[in-house]
Amino acid sequence: MKNGIQLSIIIPVFNVEKYLEECINSVLQQTFSNFEIILVDDGSTDSSGNICDLYSQKDRRIQVIHKENGGLSSARNAGLRIAKGKYVGFIDSDDWISETMYQHLYEEAEKAAADIASCRYQEVDRRPKLDKNIYHKTEILEKQEVLKAFFLRKISESVCDKIFRKELWEEIRFPEGEINEDTITLFYILLKSHKLIYFDSPEYYYRKRQGSITKSGYSKRFLAVDKHLEKMEKTISEELPEMKKYLNYFLSVHYYCLLISILRSGENKIFKSDYQYFRKKFVKVFKMFVKWGTGKKKDIILAICLCCPGSYFMRYIVRK
Repeated sequence: MKNGIQLSIIIPVFNVEKYLEECINSVLQQTFSNFEIILVDDGSTDSSGNICDLYSQKDRRIQVIHKENGGLSSARNAGLRIAKGKYVGFIDSDDWISETMYQHLYEEAEKAAADIASCRYQEVDRRPKLDKNIYHKTEILEKQEVLKAFFLRKISESVCDKIFRKELWEEIRFPEGEINEDTITLFYILLKSHKLIYFDSPEYYYRKRQGSITKSGYSKRFLAVDKHLEKMEKTISEELPEMKKYLNYFLSVHYYCLLISILRSGENKIFKSDYQYFRKKFVKVFKMFVKWGTGKKKDIILAICLCCPGSYFMRYIVRK
């Protein structure tokens, strides 16, 4: 493996002709060069597929998969099937990265003999200047410390600001046809890992857009979030019960976000039963939300109000 490909970078592509070149260029400009790029054209109907092909003709490190549309998870899984690198990384095709991100991740992973190396992502709408002095604040987490950091949201739920030893993916794939795919997949990956190195440098640039749970309107597809949380809760209860209090905080944040999303969706009677269902779950873990919280008084006040049985009326307030 010493002289082979060290990193496989999987980029799912679907109708992103406006952003795709910036994304690919940010990878080609990396100070680290021993990588392959796997562009997975997931049935694009714009010029994205042609852009992928043009880049593959320019750089032999780039290969393209054209497939029928199957969604983000399906595209990532297609890339995983052919990845040859010692490590695997992911980028969403409307985002971009700093020129040093993969060099830093790779060097830290190798130096610490870590299964996973993680930086931070930054939500932006244009390229920021990287404060390179932050990079030196590294922390090595082992076994249960990794899960604790994940549940307390020190480590993001995204797979895109990380690299992973490829062996971790031997029996794990992203759930297809569901949202919230990063969260449940990363949870299972972290369970398999023994060591993670984290450095507090925002080198992955997540483009601001609608679509997150709290920013977009609620729909029935968000029930997948609850299904994933229940799987996590079952696994922790059976295998690592000592981590339950940290998981409860993680659950509280997600149920809080789901409730706020429903309230922002307006007067939709179909969602009222979902709201009551999630509210009951939130009440059970509310104390942990207060204990570790977001640090914002507004969130604490809203959380207290959400615990009230008649809190569905808050949809008139939250929407303003």
